[in-house]
This record gives sequence, structure tokens and C-alpha cells, in this order.
Amino acid sequence: MTEEKRITEETTSETRNEILGEEIESDQDTIGSEEELSLVEILYGTVTAPNNTFAKLAKRPRIAYSILTVLAIYLFTWLLNLSDLKNAQFGNVIMEEFGEISTELLSNIFILMGIYGLILLFLTWFIVSGTLNLWASLLGSKGNAKGLFACFGFAMLPSVFSEVLQTIINLLRLPNVINTIIVVLSFIWILYLQMVSVRTTQGLSTGISFFIALTPILVFGILMFVSVFLMFAMFFPVYQNFFIT
Repeated sequence: MTEEKRITEETTSETRNEILGEEIESDQDTIGSEEELSLVEILYGTVTAPNNTFAKLAKRPRIAYSILTVLAIYLFTWLLNLSDLKNAQFGNVIMEEFGEISTELLSNIFILMGIYGLILLFLTWFIVSGTLNLWASLLGSKGNAKGLFACFGFAMLPSVFSEVLQTIINLLRLPNVINTIIVVLSFIWILYLQMVSVRTTQGLSTGISFFIALTPILVFGILMFVSVFLMFAMFFPVYQNFFIT
């Protein structure tokens, strides 16, 4: 009787463990499927719920989707800018400055400018995200280069809305101050998304994340200030002699 009871208890325990194991695997599969976002979900989430979206991207970076998004954004904005240049008769301005230029040559110039801009964009994206990941690691983050690279790509999404609105404003011939307001708002939105990218991928506080996201702008501002100061220092003796004489 005791032996049968022991066998029954072992069988019941094994059955419970199997059921529990299946439940755990099922929960893990469910969690994994929730974190796996499609491109449409990422784009929609970037606009409506960037914190949750970037938190999921930090765990499973979708680098291919991010590169595709940045490429699409660049091509879209480049075509819009090209259309604006044609509407502004930019080709006629070039011909007035440099003489007759064939339409084919002018088109090649625009294409080369577009390719150069695309290469510069990807290089800047790679260098900035990598540098900020290192900077965040020095400030005590866990480090997530892939996640930050992917999130920074989707953080460029507001530039699409900015370009579209500016094109509409130019077509309607509205005051240029509206364009300035749109550019400023777009810049703030992108900076906010970059801050969220740093916070969700690096696990840092909001204040430190904002400081890290602001670092490229601060560095650029310091370099500009130093350049202007050096130029002024170089030409100051010339100006001084000019005013003295």
C-alpha cells in the first residue's frame, strides 16, 4: 500500500512539473512574440508611445528596419527638397552664376549631392550612436550599442513631418516664421526621442539621458565658439592696426 502511494505521488509530481514547464515555455513564447514588433508597429509606436516601443527595441533591436526607415526618410526628404529647388528655379540661379549648364549635368550634380548626403548621414549616425553608447557606459550604464543605434534611427522620424509641413507652407506662401517654428518643434521632438533612446537602452535616469543626448550639440557649440575665437584672435592685430592708423 505504501509502495503504491509513493508511485502515485511521484507520478503526480512529474505530471505537475511537466504542466508547469509547458506553462513557463508558453509564457516565454508569449513574451517573446509581444516584444517582436513589425515595422508598422515600430513607426506607430515611435509617434504615439516611444517609451514602450524603444524599451522593446532595446531588448530586440531591429537594425534592418531602422536602416530601411532612415533610408526611406532620407529619400523622401531629398525628393521634397529637390522639388522645392525646382519650384524656386534653382537651376536658373546656377546658370546665371556659372553660365549655361546642361539639364543632364545639373541632374548629375543633384544626384551626387544626394549620394554624398546619404553617406554623410549614415557615418554621422554610426559615429554619434557609438560615441554616445561609450559615453553612457562611462557614466555607469549597462551598454547597448545595437539598441541605441536602432532607436536613434527611428528617432529621425519627426523630420518627415517637418519636411511635409514646410513644403505645404512654401506652396501656400505662408510667412517664413511658421517654417522656423516647425523646425524648432521638430528639433525638440527629435531630441526628446533621442533622450528616450538613451534612457531605455542604457538604463539611466532621465536627467543623465538628456545630458548624453545633448552632448553632440554641446560639443558642436563649443567647437564653433573656439573656431570663432581663434579666427578673431588671428585677425585682431590686423583690425587693431587698421583702427589705430
